[in-house]
Amino acid sequence: MTSTKLLTAIVIGAALVCTGTAQGEILTPEQVQELAWPGAMAMTLRAATDGVFEGGPHYHLADADEWLSESDVIDDRWDFTVSIRNAGIYPLDDVLLLLAHRGGTFSALTVGDWTASPQSFYPIDGLPFGAGGNRPGDGEAGVYANAQGVLFMRLRHAIPAGDTLEVPVRIQQGRADFALHIDVYGLRRNKVLCTCPASKDVSCIPTINPAAIAEQTWSKVKALFAF
Repeated sequence: MTSTKLLTAIVIGAALVCTGTAQGEILTPEQVQELAWPGAMAMTLRAATDGVFEGGPHYHLADADEWLSESDVIDDRWDFTVSIRNAGIYPLDDVLLLLAHRGGTFSALTVGDWTASPQSFYPIDGLPFGAGGNRPGDGEAGVYANAQGVLFMRLRHAIPAGDTLEVPVRIQQGRADFALHIDVYGLRRNKVLCTCPASKDVSCIPTINPAAIAEQTWSKVKALFAF
């Protein structure tokens, strides 16, 4: 990445953390249906949690779990940053996240400074893409079939061609076998223009207990100051 593009990514990411997601919104199923969903979309978005969009230390090449197979997977923490790169030749007016969860429990999901509760997620009953539960082209069928709930979050942030947007994510009080899957879409003029290929999405399935992490951290603090 050139220094100019790196600076752009940092500036955009800072704007998202500080002010951007305050304008974001959870879309209702009806609002999702009102967007122009094409039967086929350009696969020009890339998503990763470590800034490496081709492979990388968190990339799972093959897994029996289709949420994790060919995905960038976080399994060692409950908060992380999703980097979204516009690898296309057209600027995007906005970014849409499809968030799906299954298993376990959680108290809240925070994206930037926007927070959703478990009750914010749509039940899996065929919406928001009609009776089949998916858009033309069956792009989301696998996610819906394996999720307990999904929702769409519109970030209200543009991404110029070739630039990267940093989106902080935090899962609060996640327990047991909780898993989160994130797909990304790019919009122009209220039309869904592009998405990330199945091999460039993000999943989170932590195998650690947040309470245990807090206890370990507190133990280190006490040892440091000889409490």
